Amino acid sequence: MMAAGIAWTRTSWPSESFGQRLRPSGCHGHGWHGFRRGIASNLYALGASDKVVQRILRHAKAHVTKELYIKALAPDVLEAMQRMQPVVAALQGPEAGQQAN
Repeated sequence: MMAAGIAWTRTSWPSESFGQRLRPSGCHGHGWHGFRRGIASNLYALGASDKVVQRILRHAKAHVTKELYIKALAPDVLEAMQRMQPVVAALQGPEAGQQAN
């Protein structure tokens, strides 16, 4: 990743300041591992092979990337969760529906 032409590395962008850098944008971080897992999962969902994701994350072993970082949702699971969302919102009351928008 690049910011103003400077590569972000684990030493130049330490985990402790991760949340501080995200807060102004309204994002809530879940640590360095969560960030890397999100990058891996999104790259994979966009069509990058697991080997490409492995190289981007600089993992020595492909199985580490596949087993611990890439979290892909099956389309039928995602569809089922989306269908359930209005039911859960209705059970929580009108205030929950306003917060979700």
